[in-house]
Amino acid sequence: MSSKLYSFAEIFSYKYDSDGKEVVVDKIIIPIIQRDYAQGRDSTIKVRERFLAALHNAVTKEPITLDFIYGDLEEKEFVNKYNKKELFHVLTPLDGQQRLTTLFLLHWYAAKKEKIEYDEYKFLKSFTYETRYTARDFCDKLVDFDPKLSGKLSDEIIDQNWFPLGWMRDPTIAGMLVVLDEIQKIFNNVDSLWSKLKEGAINFYFLPIKNMGLTDELYIKMNSRGKPLTAFENFKAELEQELAKHDKETAKKVIKKFDNEWT
Repeated sequence: MSSKLYSFAEIFSYKYDSDGKEVVVDKIIIPIIQRDYAQGRDSTIKVRERFLAALHNAVTKEPITLDFIYGDLEEKEFVNKYNKKELFHVLTPLDGQQRLTTLFLLHWYAAKKEKIEYDEYKFLKSFTYETRYTARDFCDKLVDFDPKLSGKLSDEIIDQNWFPLGWMRDPTIAGMLVVLDEIQKIFNNVDSLWSKLKEGAINFYFLPIKNMGLTDELYIKMNSRGKPLTAFENFKAELEQELAKHDKETAKKVIKKFDNEWT
């Protein structure tokens, strides 16, 4: 199946063929089997700094295209607010959870910072986590929250009556708060941030993978999930990326040696 460039907002208008009819992605759900949001951890400071710097460069200087994001598309039943079952077309990321979550947080900050009308950013309600109910509830409450942005963002969020202190024990929520503070520092002075995001300053290739079956084995093969990357693994990925800028063949040879002979 072919891939196409999308911004984070556009992925919610992605149309795919299902039994002869076009349907639109209603939700993006990070499944229970995925690991927690890792970009807010102390062990990923360098990765976080470089990624946010790249996103900042994209909205201030030159647009960026991120790596492929793979997703399984399927129909799922959910109980709606009227307590009736409703069919939704759900995108479950196989690879790209970390990037999608950071983009969700960046879009939320842009919408709140620039006081965008709810109808424009309501698609953020369609992004959620199944890893823990706390992460799911946090994402939902966050979209409804209108911060004053007069001080440290995480402090303002934690101080809300809808935020139980027990949520800080959820590593995904704790990581999101760290990244939100970083986003506030880095993007605070960026003008027209929302429009730049909507116009595609940051985009990625989306590859839909329908009806593959979301088994543990598939995640392990495609996403190398189950435990956080070590500092060495992060270094190796960054080294490969830098070498490839100069010579892709040399990069492949060096990384192959890392994975085999040198290991």
